[in-house]
Amino acid sequence: MKIGIIGGGSIGLLFSCYLSKYHEVTVYCRTDSQVEQINRHGVNLKKKNEQQNFPIQASVSTALEPADLYIICVKQYHLNNVIPVLQQTDKNAILLFLQNGIGHLPELKKLAHECILLGVVEHGAMKEGNTTVRHTGQGLTRISEYKGIENNVHTVREILSMEEFPFVIEADYMKMLENKLLANAVINPLTAILNIKNGELLFNPFFNQLFQKFFQEVANVLQIVDQQSALQYLETICKNTAENESSMLRDIKLNNRIEIDGIITPLINKAEEKNIQIPLLYAAYETLRGRTGDR
Repeated sequence: MKIGIIGGGSIGLLFSCYLSKYHEVTVYCRTDSQVEQINRHGVNLKKKNEQQNFPIQASVSTALEPADLYIICVKQYHLNNVIPVLQQTDKNAILLFLQNGIGHLPELKKLAHECILLGVVEHGAMKEGNTTVRHTGQGLTRISEYKGIENNVHTVREILSMEEFPFVIEADYMKMLENKLLANAVINPLTAILNIKNGELLFNPFFNQLFQKFFQEVANVLQIVDQQSALQYLETICKNTAENESSMLRDIKLNNRIEIDGIITPLINKAEEKNIQIPLLYAAYETLRGRTGDR
């Protein structure tokens, strides 16, 4: 399969390495310097104590070559630049969006493609320079159909899934996104504000109290029925990634824009619609806005 991966961040580089083992992959980046470095040196994948180099083709993301599948790995706030480029591609090409949160869903209505899939990534990945990605945690990629016929999502899973990089199908895309949003909306803001690694939300008793109260607000907004299981799910994530920094904390440290509007803003809007009190979510929103300004 001919695959275009849009986004040269940690997830884009991770996917380009694994999928290039069996497919023709082009990774599309925002900067000419990253394109030049990837075309010259390939992409290095680090996992545990091993490193492997993949000779991957790169190009700028302002113009896309024809492909069977485009995997969109940019953050939600970059979609306004990507959507117009996707509108120029073949409408028979399959699109797979891998953004956090649910803030990107209205943008998909601008696309006339026959098949649009949504996904969430449970792998841990960290970008180390323009041509290197570290696979910090093994996980799954969950995909679900947003638009099209059911056979398409099964075809994509069968073609892409491999033992070391599995894809699984979820029947309900909104439930899938909200489960991931639950984790992102609790772990990311708290670790970013407190400047701590994920595990501290469990191991520090004061932070853990805040973690549980914050979870309660988000779970109420998302109308999670089995909140005990959902809390255990988040605790498992914190344990498995105890030594990791969340993506939001890393973005703050790197002076990058953070995903407030993709993760927190939709929850605030839902809470206001349902007249649910969310003092901690409001406080997190204002604190993060204050720390980052317009980033």
